[in-house]
Amino acid sequence: MKILVLHVNGLNLGYLGCYGNDWVRTPNLDRLAAEGIVFDQHLADCPRLSRRSSFTGRYSIPSPDGQVSGQESLLLTDILDAQGVPQVVMDGQEKSAKAMVDSVRKRLERFGERGLLWLDWPALAPPWKVPEEFLAEYFFEDKENEDALTPWLNPPIGPVNREGLDLERLQNTYAALVTAFDAQVGMMVESLAERGLLENTWLFVTGACGLALAEHGYVGEHRAWLHEEIVHVPLIVRRPPAADAGLRINALTQPVDLLPTILDVLGLPPADAQGHSLLPLIRGEVEHIRPHAYSGLAIGYSVEWAIRTPGWALLVPLSSSRTIAGKSTTFANITWSWRKSWSRHCGDLSANRERKRLEKSGRTIPVADAPGSPP
Repeated sequence: MKILVLHVNGLNLGYLGCYGNDWVRTPNLDRLAAEGIVFDQHLADCPRLSRRSSFTGRYSIPSPDGQVSGQESLLLTDILDAQGVPQVVMDGQEKSAKAMVDSVRKRLERFGERGLLWLDWPALAPPWKVPEEFLAEYFFEDKENEDALTPWLNPPIGPVNREGLDLERLQNTYAALVTAFDAQVGMMVESLAERGLLENTWLFVTGACGLALAEHGYVGEHRAWLHEEIVHVPLIVRRPPAADAGLRINALTQPVDLLPTILDVLGLPPADAQGHSLLPLIRGEVEHIRPHAYSGLAIGYSVEWAIRTPGWALLVPLSSSRTIAGKSTTFANITWSWRKSWSRHCGDLSANRERKRLEKSGRTIPVADAPGSPP
């Protein structure tokens, strides 16, 4: 069996239709979700270290001084090499979408009966380059209106004004970026389907971190705050030939589970990992693989830990043990909080906002059919 992993950082779950969004167009990811398995509570352990946890199967949570343990562990690539399984790790950072699609297709065709192709997709963090055709879906030209929304392709990292036009400009620009990303994924899936490569290839779409987009008043990596928009990341798995289509799994999963899952799919012996194979969840043999999920993040002198259950999140803000302004740092307050629904995490992404967007485009929407209207 072959495996293709599309790994993208900076993909905010609140902008995907298959995770509940109703105004950002993501038809290709939604189709993958309909044909595959959606993991609804996939939580990053360290939403900054890219694929480290996925490649080691071990947690990468920073200590109170902000350092991540350099514990020795075999990488996924080393394990596959030892078992004679071909594997390729691709960096798509400098490649065009078409070049990535062609390269993925050719490499999968060269594999024998099994192999792993891991594609690190360019991160979706600002500054952004978004083709005009996608921006036009979310911004409407109005030369007579000086206050008309314009794209915000390079928002500053840090605090942002949630009032006025800034928030809507930010959200619409990112929405256009996500729609463009979705189109590129669709191009790749279509190319693989035309060559019959999806018939024997497991497809994973996931990432190691989300992206803060003013849900809590800031953009990007500003502070070590483990809010949902940072920690809650997508995991969509298409199992050939579209087996278990439409299955949604609500169990807590984490990136450390990818290594055991990949080995399981390839029929290889389990490794010494802290994660668990996801196949028992998919087959319905178990209802959960962990009672809670751990996360940790360090940015500068800001450090935070978190532990989550399906209903609660315990956030533990820490100060680094380093000396700041001549004073030794200590533990900050400990906070319990409800895990908010995605409608709240997405800020002002509401039915009224969608109606306003349609009105600007000159279209109307019947009240009975409007998003958020009662049946």
